[in-house]
Amino acid sequence: MTETTELSRCAMIAKKQDSDRFTVAMLAPADKRDALFALIAFNHEIAKTGDTVSEPMLGQIRLQWWREAIDECFQDQPRRHEVVIPLHQAIRNHDLPEELFSSLIDKRECDLDNAGFANEEALLQYARATGGNLSELMTVVLAGDCEKSRRAAGHIGTAWALIGLMRALPFHLRRHWVSIPETLQVKHGIEGKDLAKGEGSTVVSAAVGDICALASRELNQARALRRNCRIEALPALRLASLCDSYLRQLRRADNDPFSPTLAEKPALRVMGLIIKHLTRRF
Repeated sequence: MTETTELSRCAMIAKKQDSDRFTVAMLAPADKRDALFALIAFNHEIAKTGDTVSEPMLGQIRLQWWREAIDECFQDQPRRHEVVIPLHQAIRNHDLPEELFSSLIDKRECDLDNAGFANEEALLQYARATGGNLSELMTVVLAGDCEKSRRAAGHIGTAWALIGLMRALPFHLRRHWVSIPETLQVKHGIEGKDLAKGEGSTVVSAAVGDICALASRELNQARALRRNCRIEALPALRLASLCDSYLRQLRRADNDPFSPTLAEKPALRVMGLIIKHLTRRF
């Protein structure tokens, strides 16, 4: 895996803000990378909304700006913006589905109101529309509109989003956003004090373990489709290997999202990714 000496602006954003997806994109053919970097940079712009605005209305305005920007891309009238211009090129060069962009942006409104999730299905819908949609878009760049490849990518992206939410749980709690569904809070007897004290507890770890199990189920569903996926889609699908690494790290920490060991990147994660790359697996 080699890296060009000069990175595009979107590639620089991807490398700094989403290094794992950047690594995956670098396994793709060189002529596909700019489109993948544009998608990763776009996702970062949307995902950071809840963390960068001081009130929900400002977040709504920002998301609406992006809705309009995407709409204009599909009308071949892109705004002059460092991410929008290359994103427009990716959309046109690879015939990317507009509905995946729209639902991704819409679901990010959940980040603005701190409402949380009523149950596991609501959590899964959020993860599918955010992480799943992005992985689908990356797969369309690589393999076109292959249904099985897209479905596998959606499952992998969903798992990635679930794992990311659990790893980021301490950060989200500081923002007063509880990403553990209410049903799991009731199931494990989680109370406000368990979430407010800023340290691990057995009940929180139990709920995190349940969500990690949901992520593992998504990965299993993706791998069940492996024989029907186009080989060109593999670079995006190899995000599954990184999911495995982070799930193992969480298990070693007894599913405690407050464990300081989670601040470290899992050892040998890139080596595992390269092995999957060489053996054409995910």
